[in-house]
Amino acid sequence: MTRRFAVFTLIIGGIGLPAQHRADPKNLYERLICVVPMIGAGTHEDPRRPLFAPVSPPPPRFGR
Repeated sequence: MTRRFAVFTLIIGGIGLPAQHRADPKNLYERLICVVPMIGAGTHEDPRRPLFAPVSPPPPRFGR
């Protein structure tokens, strides 16, 4: 009895709850993958980032 109830719950629960929302059709099939060189020294002041990515603002400095 318990096994049947568990299977029934899984089947019914899966029908009513979709895994993901449907994507807007205007956003389908538009992907951009780029291979770009990395710049930066890898320090806190000069982190490594892609060459053509915008520079992010510096992180806040606490204690000063």
